[in-house]
Amino acid sequence: AMNPVPGANVEIDKKSSGPVDPWLKRAQDAFSRSTTYFDNNIRKRMEADLKMFQSQHPPDSKYHSDEYKFRSKLFRPKSRSVLRKNEATAALAFFSNPDVMSIDPGNPDDQGQVMSSALVKELMQYRLTKSIPLFLTAIGAFQDSMNVGLVASLQHWRFRQVMEKQTVQAATLTGETVEVEMDQPRVLEDVPCIELFPIENIRFDAAAQWFNVAKTSPYLILQMPMYIGDILDRMETMDSQGNKWKKYDKSVIRQCKVDADDSLRMARDGNQESKYEAGGKENEFDVAMVHLNFIRKGHDIHCYYTLGDKHLLTDPLLLKEMFPHCKEDEPPVVIGFCVIETHRTVPSSLIGLGSPLQRELNENVNSRQDNVKFILNKRT
Repeated sequence: AMNPVPGANVEIDKKSSGPVDPWLKRAQDAFSRSTTYFDNNIRKRMEADLKMFQSQHPPDSKYHSDEYKFRSKLFRPKSRSVLRKNEATAALAFFSNPDVMSIDPGNPDDQGQVMSSALVKELMQYRLTKSIPLFLTAIGAFQDSMNVGLVASLQHWRFRQVMEKQTVQAATLTGETVEVEMDQPRVLEDVPCIELFPIENIRFDAAAQWFNVAKTSPYLILQMPMYIGDILDRMETMDSQGNKWKKYDKSVIRQCKVDADDSLRMARDGNQESKYEAGGKENEFDVAMVHLNFIRKGHDIHCYYTLGDKHLLTDPLLLKEMFPHCKEDEPPVVIGFCVIETHRTVPSSLIGLGSPLQRELNENVNSRQDNVKFILNKRT
């Protein structure tokens, strides 16, 4: 059962004949609206871009037809070659110095600013070399932006703790020291994190401002594939605010499994068997989809987790309550691009811009191959 927000209008779900939480309804509406636009206008183009990055012919290519079943189907990997050259240029620009960043005081004569900048630089140097895989994150983000046109990342502090029975020393009223067994928190994880999201796992409104989608979209939804065992652990462990996820049965969690037939994920993996598909008997290593929702209501942004778009996992919190390091009107999500196209929320990718040339190269080499074979293998 879900407790609706006091004073809110509660709607009735016709399928379950029960009340629908208004925050869950907002998450469902936002996910449905954004997914419909994404599938109708963006998915097909990005699927073709990912195929070319994998040196495969796009889905609408004539080489997939029966007429070309026994014809030459070579693919010249110029798309991937161009991306690798750009990645090398980006690596040289970002990582040619031993220091990952340079922080200088605004006023060199102020000793307080000098000491503060030196301290912040050392802290950032440590985090970006020890806690965060900066090279893979930066080059991976650059590759995503060139590959499909957009890159999205979540910046947050990953914190988890559990309560355990521990024996501690305590003093009695008489001054004696005795051993007492008490519940004490044990920190499991406490590190900063920059998490890249594949484009098919992020949803935003297409009418947002093209130069700052994350801040101007009325909603952001991050889809996070998680093992069922990890979801069950989050229902038992507390986050940094001391909250736990709402408890659901395993059968309910499995109803929100990851879509194994997602076309973009299949294009990225080279049409292999889905890595999220359950094999054999169901167990805790199966994967379900959890949504992190940022919903703007009035002047405030509310954050909460849902199990797919079907069940609430947490009650809504204000942005500053769940992510204290953020501004009140700016979620910890960055959405960027490498090709500037004004007034387009999802600009073209570098591979998409070179797609006609790539197709022409393939046509040229395959036509030559076919004609050479026809000449050398004549009918007797």
